Amino acid sequence: SALVKEKKKFDVLHRECLKRGSPCHLIKEVVQLHIRLGSLEAQKEEAERREKDAHYIAQRKFEEAMEKAGKWVETQAAKLAKAHKDLKSQRVSFDKEKQFYSNEIEALIDEK
Repeated sequence: SALVKEKKKFDVLHRECLKRGSPCHLIKEVVQLHIRLGSLEAQKEEAERREKDAHYIAQRKFEEAMEKAGKWVETQAAKLAKAHKDLKSQRVSFDKEKQFYSNEIEALIDEK
C-alpha cells in the first residue's frame, strides 16, 4: 500500500541521514507529515463517498415513500369509486322498491 511505500522511503532517507550526519529529525518530521496528509486525504475521500452514499440512500427512500403514497392514493380512489357505484346501485334499488310500495298503496286505496 501507499503507507508501506512511504515508510520504506522514510527508512531509506533515515539511513542516508545517519551516514551523512544530516538533520534526520527534519526529514523524519517531513515524512511523517506527508504520511499524515495522505491519511487525511484518504479519510476525506471516504467521508465524501459516504456522504454520496447517504444522499443516494435518502433519495431512494424518498422515491419509495412517494411511490407508496401514490399507490395508497390510487387505492383510496378505487375504494371511493366502488363505494360510489355501490351507493348508486343501492339508490336505484331503493327507488324501485319505493315505486313498488307506492303502487301497492295506490292499489289498496283504489280498492277502497
